[in-house]
Amino acid sequence: MSHFFRTTVIVFPQQFYWFTVINTEYCVFKPKITEMKKLLLSFLLCFPLLVTELYAQMEIVGSSEYGRIFDINYDPLVENKLYAVTLGNHILQSTDNGVTWQILYSYPETNVSIKSLRMLPGNQASFYITYGEVDKIIILDLASLEVLREYVLPKPADSEKEWISAYSLWKNNPDTAMVLQGFKIGFANFAKVYYTTDGGKTWDEIYYNVDYNEVFPNNVAISASDPQKLFIMRGMGPTDVDGGLFVSNDAGATWNEMLQGNALFAISFNPANPDEVLLGTFIQNEDQDENLYRSTDGGDTWDIIPVNWTNQIQDNINAIVYNPLDPNNIIILEENEMVITHDNFATHEIFVYPDFDTYTYYYGLTASFNPFNVNEIFVNGDYYPFFSTNGGETLTRVLNPYFVTTGNVDISDTDEAHLYYSVQYGYVHRDLSTGIDTPYGVMPLDYMTISGTSPVIADPLLAGRVYTYQSSFMGNDLKVSNDHGNTTFPVLNGFSPTLHTVVSDPANPDIIWASLSYYGETPEVYKIDFTDQSNVQSVLITLPYQDMVTGIYIDRANSLNITMAVGTKVFKSADGGNTWVESTGLDELVAYQDLIMKLANNPINEQQLTIATNKGIFTSMDAGATWTKILDGLFHNVVHSTDVDGHIVAVTNVSQISESSFAFTNDNGLTWAQVSNAGLMYLQATTSAVKFDGQMADIYLGTDDIGLVKYTVDINTVGTTNVPVTNEISVYPNPTTKNLTISGIEIGTPVAIFDLSGRLLMTINNQPLLDLSDLETGAYILKSTGQNGKSVHAKFIKR
Repeated sequence: MSHFFRTTVIVFPQQFYWFTVINTEYCVFKPKITEMKKLLLSFLLCFPLLVTELYAQMEIVGSSEYGRIFDINYDPLVENKLYAVTLGNHILQSTDNGVTWQILYSYPETNVSIKSLRMLPGNQASFYITYGEVDKIIILDLASLEVLREYVLPKPADSEKEWISAYSLWKNNPDTAMVLQGFKIGFANFAKVYYTTDGGKTWDEIYYNVDYNEVFPNNVAISASDPQKLFIMRGMGPTDVDGGLFVSNDAGATWNEMLQGNALFAISFNPANPDEVLLGTFIQNEDQDENLYRSTDGGDTWDIIPVNWTNQIQDNINAIVYNPLDPNNIIILEENEMVITHDNFATHEIFVYPDFDTYTYYYGLTASFNPFNVNEIFVNGDYYPFFSTNGGETLTRVLNPYFVTTGNVDISDTDEAHLYYSVQYGYVHRDLSTGIDTPYGVMPLDYMTISGTSPVIADPLLAGRVYTYQSSFMGNDLKVSNDHGNTTFPVLNGFSPTLHTVVSDPANPDIIWASLSYYGETPEVYKIDFTDQSNVQSVLITLPYQDMVTGIYIDRANSLNITMAVGTKVFKSADGGNTWVESTGLDELVAYQDLIMKLANNPINEQQLTIATNKGIFTSMDAGATWTKILDGLFHNVVHSTDVDGHIVAVTNVSQISESSFAFTNDNGLTWAQVSNAGLMYLQATTSAVKFDGQMADIYLGTDDIGLVKYTVDINTVGTTNVPVTNEISVYPNPTTKNLTISGIEIGTPVAIFDLSGRLLMTINNQPLLDLSDLETGAYILKSTGQNGKSVHAKFIKR
């Protein structure tokens, strides 16, 4: 059911952190299932979160082969420090020149993307967010991670949706800003440009495409030398008027047009001489040439720099980047080529790359020179980022684990443990005993499909057995593999595009039950016997109720006993599916409005079954005959421990109506520990799988932008007030009103203090008495290095 939902987190890989879930009310919205059943759910649902403290280890564990990060920027003052953004709501940091990356910051809103990250003086960064409730430009302090300023644009009359397309902050004072806003009224798009000199408190509208032959702006810029000198690079319009550079010397009160008819985009100012400006053309039409223009008088006049461009489809110049150590060294990023000069275009070299090869340079977007090494540069392409040690002449792809999970995550944990996670419309098999990854059907980034990614379902009883559902011109093929996907054979062809679940018969694993639907409609369940692969037999099961079948359980002691989750109901059969009896205890679930998401069995107690629904977790202790709710809330997944009876984990995915979270219990649901989306630091998880190891649980989350994440939790922390911590130190007095003494670390050792969301507040050296009077009242986490050289933590309260 991954097509129903999406998910959100700030995370700090390979570190330990505390999380506290507050006692509050948590509400989610549920849209009603109609013929578009995949939207699911249709009303407000509120439920209390339970109070607990959790000590969890978090790691980003996906393969670095598929990582995609953007807007890589060198820190102008700290050697080997870099910043970048993911495809979602995270800012990354590297302190080893891009070899490894850690998540530094996340914007705390579901389904938001951070765009156009730039470095500012004073250890600050700017960026804008899009797809949020309110798109805005943000200035962030990189040391404290405090949001210093937000620029929110006016809402145009009758606008149904607005977005930011480009922005420019004046280099000497970010209170002066110029922003390009797009917006929609009905099916029509519009654009305005705004200007502010007071940090966004007030805005002047200085351009509206309707007033200028409906020509849309492509980009905006403020002169490096004069905050009232503004540039608008224009694109296309619906009339015969296109392009042109608009220049204003009076903060947008009046405009002068030049380079008429040319669609323009990239602009850059020489850092040593702000009157020298370079300007590049954008996507061309048959009447326009691709050109690089230069002005030496601040943009009043322009000359063409002769470059022998190669022909491609779009022929657009995307970025012009000066080397801060040597302004005569400039790099031009074009669709399929880079132009490099070391003498300010007295001479230059052109480097042409293959057409549409996703693993080499294509469509460079931005670049950043190393301020400590004149030859090093990061180039951010549309597909992958690249690093060069010779000024861009040769490129090496930057590997990182921050990718989009395009399907589901699943685990087979028999005598062997195997993990499967989706990426780029295929999946990767990881042998958890060796850590070796093997990809199956992973596609290049320029591959597109309208059918989406079908799940890979691991058989919980058979190591190596996986089921996939692949689309073709002849329908959809359900395929079986007994070697993780290395070889497959089809067992069913159908036209229903959605595979919900597959289970095998414990008595004969070559008999399986498979549930299909047409995006939630026309449900089908087949019993398929492929004991003889040359003569596969399939039987369509008569359903007891017409709704999606999201879970099937076959009794391990008697294969005639079948339990099936159908929409909001659970049915049992004692004769292999010929007749059915409805369970009791699920009257709270409303037919065709609510939904059972997952049916799970307890492998230690065959009489216990548990379901995850949009109204909570329900369990049955009599093999599914009667049900009792044990937890309120919307949950997409529930898993019983394979090692300890009574241990359960339940997970909520991100979606339009929910945020990522998970809960766990060690007493069959009498008490729960629940970690909210804030506790997960706003990670966007779309799918999950759980592996138990004694008292511990590894919760694997497939995310929208940071790849595969693993949280490790101690299930026995449920209900405790003081969770044991490895390498703990002592702090006193605790609580404190001002001063704090730390026992277990040396005087002078750096001490980092975090709030409970994991946000770094300050770093200070340990003293006999730490003065914490500047901290507000609340609970905090202290982290340092102990006398044994290992990381140590302590929690304290400031009153």
